Amino acid sequence: MPTDIRNFLLVLTAGVVAAFLLAFVMVRYYSPTGKYLAESVLVSPEMLYRMGQGEGGSYSLDRIEYRHFNSSSGRWETIDVSETLWGNFYALVHGDESPVQVEPELISQFHQQKLPHLTVWVRRDGSTGGEQTLQRIDFVPQVGLYRVELLGDAKDTEGWAYFRHTAIAQRVHELILRGPQT
Repeated sequence: MPTDIRNFLLVLTAGVVAAFLLAFVMVRYYSPTGKYLAESVLVSPEMLYRMGQGEGGSYSLDRIEYRHFNSSSGRWETIDVSETLWGNFYALVHGDESPVQVEPELISQFHQQKLPHLTVWVRRDGSTGGEQTLQRIDFVPQVGLYRVELLGDAKDTEGWAYFRHTAIAQRVHELILRGPQT
């Protein structure tokens, strides 16, 4: 009988230890890191294509715009962006990773006036109302920063994912002005 109790306690202890090890591995390797990947927060080219074909659920793609302030004319300019250009932009930044902690100094860079930005507009299917912003990406010239408006539930809490990418504002501006590259 004491052998049966000892074996039972040994099996019970081994099970508890295995459960704790499994929980540790899951938390260590599969828990949120606080980082975002650009490809995870940006609307993918495939999703835009489906929305453009009317397969985006209850929303259809209305348009994609790039807006920037032209200092020589003193006016905002709006350029329509094709799905192909969006795909080129996505390919440029999809591997970017946000920092775990976003410093207030980084956020304050986005409080400047006249930041260039990309906006994806959608229209509710069957609605006669106007378009809605699906996503907006703001760029800070000269410092290699951009932020992506988060979708869904995250929009209510954090609102934005911040990224660093060398000369991103200039590269996006040149990409848009140059046109689609396949």
